[in-house]
Amino acid sequence: MDTFCTVTTLRASLNQTLQFVRYHLSAGAEQVILYFDNPTDPAIDVLSGADRVTVIPCDERHWETAGLSGDCSLEDRQVYNATQGFRQARSRGYDRVVHIDSDELLYAEEGLRKALTSVAASQRVVRFQTLEAVPSRHDHVCPFEEINMFRVNKGQRYKRLANRLGCQGAFYHGEYFRGHTAGKAATRTSADVSVLHIHEPIMDDGTRSAFIPVEN
Repeated sequence: MDTFCTVTTLRASLNQTLQFVRYHLSAGAEQVILYFDNPTDPAIDVLSGADRVTVIPCDERHWETAGLSGDCSLEDRQVYNATQGFRQARSRGYDRVVHIDSDELLYAEEGLRKALTSVAASQRVVRFQTLEAVPSRHDHVCPFEEINMFRVNKGQRYKRLANRLGCQGAFYHGEYFRGHTAGKAATRTSADVSVLHIHEPIMDDGTRSAFIPVEN
């Protein structure tokens, strides 16, 4: 079966970080690569030396090596770290890499490794469908445990309804409620990737790869 690892730039509570790591390790990830946006995050000491977990504090030296300032945009920090994580995964011989945020979980009904293995090796990128969590209150202590409702984007159906109700301002780039629908991509490490972006890789020839959906 295909092996995969995750790469994440995170700044979360200790409890959420540990739940995130445990979930993906139990779901079959060969490695969870964590770039800690807070270099003094308590999870660094807890997870350092843990099996199948790579811990990288994003301290001043990290950003100097990157040629970035520590106060650059979150997206720039994520893209740099994701690309470095991709290169680590390639050097370690893993088949695929998925960049995800610390408040996201990968899921496939038949299991992640089986779902990824079912995709032809020639398909360099596969995408996981987005299911956005619908919180029941403003604050959650353990969002992974407490939230059990999810919204599937219905595109034009919601747009027609919003237009009738005079709610056109609820759209962002044509999508309802300003939620992202791009999903997250599992990229084969043998692909000619120059930059691993937040949602998809950019290939060495400058083109963006086509997505092949993984139903989940």
